[in-house]
Amino acid sequence: MPGRTQVHHLWIMSDVSQELPREDWQARLEQLTEEHRGHEVTIELLEHPFGDEIEVQGLPLAYVEYDPEDDVIIVAVGGADGRYPVVSRHIIGHPLRVLADTYDSGHRLALEVVAGDGSHTIVGIHDPAGS
Repeated sequence: MPGRTQVHHLWIMSDVSQELPREDWQARLEQLTEEHRGHEVTIELLEHPFGDEIEVQGLPLAYVEYDPEDDVIIVAVGGADGRYPVVSRHIIGHPLRVLADTYDSGHRLALEVVAGDGSHTIVGIHDPAGS
């Protein structure tokens, strides 16, 4: 597929990843958005029909949200300034689990979302203050 790259797992979840309870998804993802808006994001698709892929790398986070009505998690990137004027959305349908992990003393965060179809999406967020 054009625009997508084969992945060699930029983000690997540790054995101490914290699973977020479903009833907390909306609030926790809203908090994550507030804390990390504008930080660089990588979105990796694991176990995708075309193999593991990087869908997004190095774009600014616009927001992450859970929509319980449609049962989707949306990760939006771009739209922050003239360099990235358009917001692009990655939608994960019927999520079953959301796990969170931190690296580099909290300067990098990874979310793993397991969807109903068995696919895994890893959203990596890099805090530029940790560079």
